[in-house]
Amino acid sequence: MVQKPALSGVSGINKNFDVTQDSSPWHIFETFFSPETFKLIQKETNRYAMQQINKKKHEGPLKPESVFAWWNRVSLQEIQKFFSIIIHMSMLCTSSLQDYWSLLPIIHTPHATSVGMSRDKFLALLAMLQLNNSDAKAAGGQPGYDPQLKI
Repeated sequence: MVQKPALSGVSGINKNFDVTQDSSPWHIFETFFSPETFKLIQKETNRYAMQQINKKKHEGPLKPESVFAWWNRVSLQEIQKFFSIIIHMSMLCTSSLQDYWSLLPIIHTPHATSVGMSRDKFLALLAMLQLNNSDAKAAGGQPGYDPQLKI
C-alpha cells in the first residue's frame, strides 16, 4: 500500500516564507520543489524505465532505434533540466514539442538546447517520467486501490 504524505500546518501564506525581491528564480523554485522531490522523481523514473525495458525484452529483442534500447539511467541534473524545459514551455507555446529544438529561424527558441538536453532525451524522459512506485499500487477493486496513483 502506498503511503501518502501527511499534511500539517495552517493553510495560507506563511509569514516566514523565505523569498525576497533579491531571491533568484532557482531559489523560489526550490521553495516548492525540494532536492528530495527531485531525487524521488529520479528514483521512480529510473525504476519505471527499467520495468518497461525488462517488459519489452521479454516480448523480444529491442529495436536499436527504440528508446528502450538506448535508455541510460537519468541523473538528478537531467531531471532538473527536464523541468526547466517544461517551465519554459509553459511560457512559450509552439505547435509541437519538436519545435522547441528547431533550428528554423522563424520558430527557433534556444532554451531547450542551451540547457544541454537533446530532443530525443527530453521525449524519452517524458515517456518514462514517474512520481511514484507503480509496483506498490493495489489492483482495481482491491483494498488500498487509489485511481489517482498514476497522476
